[in-house]
Amino acid sequence: NLVTNDCLTNCSSKGSCFLKSVSLGQSLMCNCYQYYSGRTCELDIRPCSSNPCLNNGSCIEHLSNLTFQCDCSQ
Repeated sequence: NLVTNDCLTNCSSKGSCFLKSVSLGQSLMCNCYQYYSGRTCELDIRPCSSNPCLNNGSCIEHLSNLTFQCDCSQ
């Protein structure tokens, strides 16, 4: 089924897809998993996902408040 296949790839494998009825038919929508956002769940909002620590520092995430700290003791 084309709609099922589109739904499986629509959410970047980082969310669940569902069909929403709209006035002109149905639309694919994503319900993103935790720490992912965007129309197709393409945005990783975890603080260390962008590799913010320089000079080979280790990024330590604090997911409760979406902050991070860098451990530069290497």
